[in-house]
Amino acid sequence: MIKKITCFVLTALLCLSFSTVVFAYYYGESLPRLIDDAELLNEDDESRILNKLDGIAEAYEFDVIAATVNSLEGKGVQEYADDLYDYNDFGLGDKKDGILLLISMEDRDVYISTTGYGIDVFPDSVWNYILDIIVPYLSNGDYSSAIETYASLCEEYIDNAEKGISDGYDYNYDYNYNYDYDYGYDYEYDYDDDYRPKHGLDIKWIPISIIIGMVISFCIMWGFRSQLKSVHRKPAARDYQIPGSMQITEQSDMFLYNRVTRTPRQTQNNHRGGGSHGGGVHVGSSGRSHGGGGRKF
Repeated sequence: MIKKITCFVLTALLCLSFSTVVFAYYYGESLPRLIDDAELLNEDDESRILNKLDGIAEAYEFDVIAATVNSLEGKGVQEYADDLYDYNDFGLGDKKDGILLLISMEDRDVYISTTGYGIDVFPDSVWNYILDIIVPYLSNGDYSSAIETYASLCEEYIDNAEKGISDGYDYNYDYNYNYDYDYGYDYEYDYDDDYRPKHGLDIKWIPISIIIGMVISFCIMWGFRSQLKSVHRKPAARDYQIPGSMQITEQSDMFLYNRVTRTPRQTQNNHRGGGSHGGGVHVGSSGRSHGGGGRKF
């Protein structure tokens, strides 16, 4: 009996220690900026990309994170990405500025989560553009190119934001529109009488012209009417028919109109390669605000 109790206690302690390790991995332990749990990268690619991500953080005080996982562990992709960022102390500065790319192989989801200053640097139009570029790489299984391209695009947009450039427009540039042209031309025109403007038509002739036109039109129409003295309106359509002139030799029914109402059938859509979902700003389980969105690949 004692052996059974001892075995049960040791098993419980082992399970508790294992769950503690897993909890620490996702909630609190300092993780690298590149997490490849799905093992999609080789060692050389992983080392090269991690060095690039660390270099961006050092140069701009802005965290750029990438993670690959095999399973979302029952969470939604948005919730998983936000929690992965929030509970592992990612983000730099007081507002935890940064961006995270999550690639999940479970249902082939890719999601971008932005935080702090990252929400401003990567609005909906920008993270959608980044996904437009990297999703073809993911669909073709070229995960290293996808993540490395993501890192390069992030660095470009962060650098532009530091310089005050948004979508190619430099808002910090001091434009000077003080143009002073002096070509030395001196125009002096001397119109003679033949080229001087003439006085316009007196306004009193406008109603006179209208009245004259109405009188002429009335006279013409009255002349046409006087030629139709023998024509009288008939009370019914059959009065215009010459008796015996219409003989019906064949009758048939002709279908003229058709009205069809169609109701779309509900089908399941897997969204493979479809449009983005997400957008706007939402609050994660930690209470921190996030932007971003994702799609299938």
